[in-house]
Amino acid sequence: MLKRIKLLLICTIAAVLVTGYFLMKPSPNTERVTVQWEKPTLFYQGEKWEDAIQGSAASLSISMAWLREHVDSYLHYEKESGTVVITTTGKVLNLQTEQWSARMNDQPIELAFPVQVKEDRVYIPVAPITELYQIKVEETESGAVHLYKQGDVHNWGQSAAEESDGTVPVRTEAGIQYPILYDLKPNEEVRLWNEKPEDGWYRVQTPNGLMGYMAEDDLRWTREEIVQATNGQADSSSDPPVVKKPLAEKVNLTWEHVYRTNPDTTQITPMPGVNVISPTWFSIGDYEGNLSNKADTAYVNWAHEQDYQVWALFSNDFTDPDKTSTVLAQHETRMKMIRQLVAFAELYKLDGINLDFENVYLKDRDLLTQFVRELTPMLHEQGLVVSMDVTVRSNSEMWSKFYDRRALSETLDYMIVMTYDEHWASSPKAGSVASIPWVERGIAGILTFDQVPPSKLILGIPLYTRVWTEEEVDGKVEVSSKAVGMETVLNTIREKELTPVYLDDVGQHYVEYEEDGSRKRIWMEDHRSIVNRIEMVKKYDLAGVATWRRGFETADIWPLIEEHLN
Repeated sequence: MLKRIKLLLICTIAAVLVTGYFLMKPSPNTERVTVQWEKPTLFYQGEKWEDAIQGSAASLSISMAWLREHVDSYLHYEKESGTVVITTTGKVLNLQTEQWSARMNDQPIELAFPVQVKEDRVYIPVAPITELYQIKVEETESGAVHLYKQGDVHNWGQSAAEESDGTVPVRTEAGIQYPILYDLKPNEEVRLWNEKPEDGWYRVQTPNGLMGYMAEDDLRWTREEIVQATNGQADSSSDPPVVKKPLAEKVNLTWEHVYRTNPDTTQITPMPGVNVISPTWFSIGDYEGNLSNKADTAYVNWAHEQDYQVWALFSNDFTDPDKTSTVLAQHETRMKMIRQLVAFAELYKLDGINLDFENVYLKDRDLLTQFVRELTPMLHEQGLVVSMDVTVRSNSEMWSKFYDRRALSETLDYMIVMTYDEHWASSPKAGSVASIPWVERGIAGILTFDQVPPSKLILGIPLYTRVWTEEEVDGKVEVSSKAVGMETVLNTIREKELTPVYLDDVGQHYVEYEEDGSRKRIWMEDHRSIVNRIEMVKKYDLAGVATWRRGFETADIWPLIEEHLN
């Protein structure tokens, strides 16, 4: 009897619980709502971005801050002049706020709508953005604007119900208690914005562009789409720029140091294996962006007759960081320098430009990168090779840290690492100009930390060394040095009957001797050190070598480099 009572009690409790569950379970909401955004609202990857867009149709514009975060971090704005600069690998677009015209690669173009500034937000018209980047923009009647980027992967789904079952609801939120936003018909597709359902619900985008939610059981996956941005023209620079290439497999460049006048080319001995020569011709001349020019047409003609390409060097003159800072600060002065370089390249029939900026304030780091991004497409348009000289990584702000090597390498054809001055002219301690371990650490650092591709990296090789003098003055050792070429060192060794000693830890030969009560010390550049450096090019599969400078070498060095490099 007791067992029957217990069983009856359990059944009664179960019945009460089941009845309570069904009484408490919410019924599906059948209310239908219409969503209309009060102002244009941007959606990307299924997420809503408020205040990121304004206008419609021809006046549709996107916030520059949003574009920087999601499309191109290099978008550049100069508030004082109201200048917006957009750079890609092949294009430079200069826009001015409230102006209906712009300049593309320094050529005038008309805009359908100008750049505007509202409440300190800069808005860029959509039209040039879709032309320069592979982007598709779709406006909906609800005021939602959807942006898709080339290569984005979208998943699509359809109603899981049979066609005879009619429509399935797309709701405003994840739950059957929320109103119906859209009735999905059989065979209609929705974009799926989460790969797996969250709490049994997919976040979807309806055929008319609205964002909503569908129950997992109401949906089945149909296909994957890779976005093709067909409504905008892909930037023509998406293909590799057509630039001139060196004549040999590896770059074998040497610099021509031009003081005041160009060398007598009849006195230049053959340089077998060299395929690029870089004369130091151009530099920043003044605070207005006018350039100094020492170029010589006869020198270019001679170089081309020898099958050398000419990558003329353009420097910031090194001596005045304030001048560099001033000319980099404004797009107008940057473009002034760029126009001169483009004109010089055409006038002198150059094959490339080699940039050499040194002694630059750390605060100008981004402006230097911006200048290179504005210059390179203009030179590429002329078929020119663009390279830049950088130092190895160090904590020195004005010698090393102002180079954004990773960003620069994205734009440049080549980056030449000036792997010398480990011990510089006024170093308080005597030592090698560029010991092999120090050079290797420098190259590895740029490859690893800056992620510069080895195919763009050229190893700088010193053809000079320093004769160090150590003498005791008032009980302290004072150090001074003098830069000399290879021949000078060999003459000293012969005259003084010295025997060089090879230092394994340095990778160079070394000699020292006494003279006038002081000690002279030399870490030599010779066959052994040059081969050690070229082996590094092979080890890391670098793009080639660049030697500083012609005139410091002995005649047998050129065949040596040619033999080991290729």
